[in-house]
Amino acid sequence: RHVDGESARASRSAGTGITQAVGAGAATFNAGAGVLTLGNGGNDFTGAVSLIGSNVSLTNNAATVLGTSNVSGTLDVGSNGALTQTGALTVGGAATFTQNSTTPSTTQDINLGSQANDFQGGVSFAAGTGASINNLSLENTYATPGTLTLPASITGNLTLDYTSAALTLPVVGVGGALDVTASGGITLDGTVTTGGSQTYNDAVTLGADATLASTGSGAIDFASTVDGAYALTVNTGGLTAFGGAVGNSVALTGL
Repeated sequence: RHVDGESARASRSAGTGITQAVGAGAATFNAGAGVLTLGNGGNDFTGAVSLIGSNVSLTNNAATVLGTSNVSGTLDVGSNGALTQTGALTVGGAATFTQNSTTPSTTQDINLGSQANDFQGGVSFAAGTGASINNLSLENTYATPGTLTLPASITGNLTLDYTSAALTLPVVGVGGALDVTASGGITLDGTVTTGGSQTYNDAVTLGADATLASTGSGAIDFASTVDGAYALTVNTGGLTAFGGAVGNSVALTGL
């Protein structure tokens, strides 16, 4: 089915691929309180796609642009190309974003850091078979979100901004630079390795023994305090900077 710049409404699964004409405008799929499934591998959306429904899934065999969307349940998006947004995403349940591009470049980027998104459940990022994620950014404004899940490695930069909440950073390898902001504090649960710098813009708590390493001698910068009854190991040929007290509230077992 051809989708042009006008809104298209769907309240059930789309059984055939949807191809959007080159140069077409935005498309809106509105299932109201119903389930919305756009999971055909032949889908080819070129304009921004806005999604409204309870549990929503979208597969796109091209770069994907998400417009303003409101999903009361789960959201599952797979993109065979860069995944970006032009409007905020509000998701009541778990959200999963999968990069399926096997072409190493910015076509593997996932940029969800440009809008005031409201992810209320957990947010997961994954790479499909033979694919990887290059640059990844995420902004979340919700005050009590679920768990963040990342792939074992990201080839480019990782930028995380939790404007109103705490964030637990999982074990991850980052080929470029890491920049983490979480107004409620950042918890480190293990090893974080980057090729470039690491910047922690808010107070850090150790939830386990943590090793922070930069293989490219990037700076490792703590803008605020560091606490937690665990050991912190920092390995870099570059500068390590502490902008606040270390172990003042809860002493570290080693540094």
